[in-house]
Amino acid sequence: MFPTNIHSYSVLHLPTVDSTNNYAASKENQPNIQHKTVIVASFQTNGKGQFHNKWQSEADLNLLFSIYLLPKELSATQQFDLSRISALALRDSISYFLTKQVTIKWPNDLFIEGKKIAGILIENTVTQNRIERSIIGIGINVNQKIFEGLNASSFLIESGKKWELKRVLEFFLYRFDLYFESLNINRSELLRSFDLHLHDRGKWLKMHGPKHKEFLGRIIATKENGMLIVEDSESKIHNFNHKEISFS
Repeated sequence: MFPTNIHSYSVLHLPTVDSTNNYAASKENQPNIQHKTVIVASFQTNGKGQFHNKWQSEADLNLLFSIYLLPKELSATQQFDLSRISALALRDSISYFLTKQVTIKWPNDLFIEGKKIAGILIENTVTQNRIERSIIGIGINVNQKIFEGLNASSFLIESGKKWELKRVLEFFLYRFDLYFESLNINRSELLRSFDLHLHDRGKWLKMHGPKHKEFLGRIIATKENGMLIVEDSESKIHNFNHKEISFS
């Protein structure tokens, strides 16, 4: 079993908010927020997704939250490590409850049997080459059944039953805290584990690189800074940032 209470985290529940990331970043809310504060919303009116996309979620059905951290022991070059531990904690959590294969679609989505079930949006503040503040936004599809126009799934769709949101959140925080507290101790293992669970790793895919150039490639791994390592059909190795490449 896992701990039923994660005492190292302070959880703040909000009925409605534009975005839990925005709430955490707002100076007027800072008196209520400290290191390891988790802001949970029943509904977001303007939930954030990656690349200015919106996160779609029905009220009270899914987990929508942000973790506020002051990870001053981490250097600016370790920013992607926060994505890694978030993704691995999500993968562990979803796999634990659903006992199905869950993969990490680089850089920050979680997929179950080819469909998106969770996503991550991290906003860091860097000062003098150190991460001064990190706001880790998480969305997990739990009890929503219909996702119009989206290739998405949920705990309910995969299992046929509804889930207690609090239990899913507690397990996620349990796994996240284990990764966070050991980040600088087992970093090489963290990188290896993240790469091991990459979605479509090793499969030949049609990809679009800079200037939308199409090519056949396969995912090999990630660099320490989070760049994706790809091999093309001519056996050449390329490194891409997340805005430089797209693939199915």
